[in-house]
Amino acid sequence: QSETEFAIRRPAIEAIAKAEVWVHPVRDARVHAEFDKVIAQFPELLGFSLEDCDETSRLHSAEVLLVLNLETGLAPEAVQELMQRFAQVLSQSEVIAEHVDSLRVKLA
Repeated sequence: QSETEFAIRRPAIEAIAKAEVWVHPVRDARVHAEFDKVIAQFPELLGFSLEDCDETSRLHSAEVLLVLNLETGLAPEAVQELMQRFAQVLSQSEVIAEHVDSLRVKLA
């Protein structure tokens, strides 16, 4: 492993190939707007934040950490069902599929 080693993720490679400007998804307004749109469908989700999960760009983790703020007092079964529904809706987002290489979710 070299100190200068790094990886370029799929959305960045695609942007380079198309001669487009690439913006990290954590700073991409389109990505934030899409998460706002998806999360608005779930009243149990009170908000979210996005964090860079792979700051050294070495593919040691997912590209983005999505921190979901949950309504307090949800039963474990309700959280599991909520996350299944959330994953289903999120999987249909073309914006997320195009601009986010990989995603890790944390519940808060």
